Amino acid sequence: MVWKWTPKRRRAAELVALGEKTQQQIARDLGITDRALRMWQREPEFAAYVRDLERVIREDAKRYLSRRALHAARRLVELMDSGTRRDQVRLKATLEVLDRSGVTAVLKVASTDAEGNDLAELLKRLAEGDRDAAHP
Repeated sequence: MVWKWTPKRRRAAELVALGEKTQQQIARDLGITDRALRMWQREPEFAAYVRDLERVIREDAKRYLSRRALHAARRLVELMDSGTRRDQVRLKATLEVLDRSGVTAVLKVASTDAEGNDLAELLKRLAEGDRDAAHP
């Protein structure tokens, strides 16, 4: 059977790529069965389109984050210096988001600051609550 794109199938692929809803929610929102969505996902054309969309989403996120890098660096320093429990939680959450988005891989490549301190190790220690890591 030849795969034919419809507006509903394209929207399903977009929703799958976004990853914000479960398969059941996507199927319900589109008025299709879970089984139909699973069948579509097995189609090579559908799967390739989802992969392409996911790649575009990742690239957009990285571009957005890179434009905010200076602000993020300043905020991280503020959080490191504050020492409050609330800010430590924010710091940990920020680092977790950056790590899951692949941004901390860039930090690992950058490796050291001007004083020769290992940046990845400092960030890891900060996320674990080591206040002394902010001022090595």
